[in-house]
Amino acid sequence: MQQAEEKQPPEKHLLAGWRRDAVVCLSLANVFFTPGWEDLFSYRRMADLELIRKTIPSPVDDAAVMMAVLLLAGLVFGAVRLARRHLGDRGFLAVPLAALALAAIPIGAQRWNVEGLVLRLKSPVVTWMGYRGVLFLIALACVPLLWPIWKYQRRIAAVVSASLVVLSPFCLLTFGHAAWEMATYRGQPNPDGPLAPRLAGAPPPVRVVWIIFDEWDYRLTFVDRRASLSMPQIDRLRGESLFATAAKSPFMETDQSLPSLITGRRLQGSVDASGSTVFVTPVGNREAKPLPWKESSTIFASVRESGFNVGLTGWYFPYCRIMNGPLSECAWWPMPSVRDGINENYLAGWMETGFWGRVGGYTMSLLETYHLHSGQSSAARYKARLCLEFMAESKKQVADPALGLVFLHVPVPHNPHPYNRFTGRMDGSDRYPTGYIDSLALTDRMMGELRTVMESHGTWDHTVLLISADHPFRWSRDLDGKFDRRVPFLLRFPGRPAAAVYAPEFDTILSANLIYAILHGSVATVSDAADWIDRHRGERESPVPPGN
Repeated sequence: MQQAEEKQPPEKHLLAGWRRDAVVCLSLANVFFTPGWEDLFSYRRMADLELIRKTIPSPVDDAAVMMAVLLLAGLVFGAVRLARRHLGDRGFLAVPLAALALAAIPIGAQRWNVEGLVLRLKSPVVTWMGYRGVLFLIALACVPLLWPIWKYQRRIAAVVSASLVVLSPFCLLTFGHAAWEMATYRGQPNPDGPLAPRLAGAPPPVRVVWIIFDEWDYRLTFVDRRASLSMPQIDRLRGESLFATAAKSPFMETDQSLPSLITGRRLQGSVDASGSTVFVTPVGNREAKPLPWKESSTIFASVRESGFNVGLTGWYFPYCRIMNGPLSECAWWPMPSVRDGINENYLAGWMETGFWGRVGGYTMSLLETYHLHSGQSSAARYKARLCLEFMAESKKQVADPALGLVFLHVPVPHNPHPYNRFTGRMDGSDRYPTGYIDSLALTDRMMGELRTVMESHGTWDHTVLLISADHPFRWSRDLDGKFDRRVPFLLRFPGRPAAAVYAPEFDTILSANLIYAILHGSVATVSDAADWIDRHRGERESPVPPGN
């Protein structure tokens, strides 16, 4: 009896039949790509995403994800069938354990949440060990579970297999929805709007370059700067500018701060349900009717109406679609992800490749999604390319003497963090939260490159430079346990450097109106600027004059 049992095919002991194996493997592959399916479908489920992205998923992307699922399922199915055929009963015992390990990979996505939780624990033990040490202890505590898993592996494998069979109908749901998306594809988002023609005439005697570095932190730059961080360009500017020590941004979120800075009013930006434009609504006034951002009184429209050409280079907002009317030059880039979170790398950077490139990209994103990748994520690689392209366009605009106002919304030091301050290259691994320090170094480098371009093209001596931020580093407590509401604010006038420190607290919402005063000649020196801020710093809002 014992001898007959040993001659029985191994698959009789486990998942009998190749059809069941096929269903289990397909269901397993489909579960792996659940985050990818969700991100892929969310682009068309949410109209606002079509407005803020330059490229949205096409039928090629739907087909690529389906192919990636089928290829992964085929690979696992082939491995299982080979194991059944060529391994003995004892050797095949490793197969259910391997299948269990593969099925557990999606759970690894929760590591992101665990890391975030550990970073916020402030007990002395956690602070001393660090989050990697805490995760190591958690992993060590799970070691005793290996024995019961080995002992009851057949039962566990049976439960996992049965669960995947139960989940298999979701393959029809995901593949069916992808097919429906392909059949109802509406095409790519509308292109950017037409730009304003250049105004004729001589270059203005004084021009303004207004630079907003995204999430630039005052404290980590000037107060608690890391000993390993050098920022010579920022320090040089500080010695030539009106340097504010108590400037605060209007809000802590970009979609509130940027509309407020550009208009001088406290506004909340949002995309309408149709995804056709960005609306702005007064913050705190629920009865106010949303107004298209392009129809509000922005500094760009006011300056254009005054006879100045305007250039803009930015990211995050689709500037060239929603406020192109007064702009003579414009370029913008979307963020490298649909949203912040564990799934952010699925679609970043793969949409510009061919079909098989996307298949490989989505498959490799499995490793990035579950934090098993080494080197740079696709989001970090996209950010590195974005920074290079952004700087190329920014340099052209700041060197153009015909542009009376140039506005730069710079994508650093906001994450992802691809820059490595020790190598000076975009080969960083996007470490959180310490990667922010590397991005501060990149902030300094970018500022230096922009200055060099203006000096070499002769525009530096005719440019008023204002650099600030839309908000400080919101997660600075994760870095060193501290938080400071202040943002940098440096205002440099051309000619002989005149440094001054401005200590009173004020809201940078007055920046646009200050720039309007500079371009119209009522503010021409550091002293004038300090006096102007003194007169306006008590105002809750500082709207620019109407320009339409």
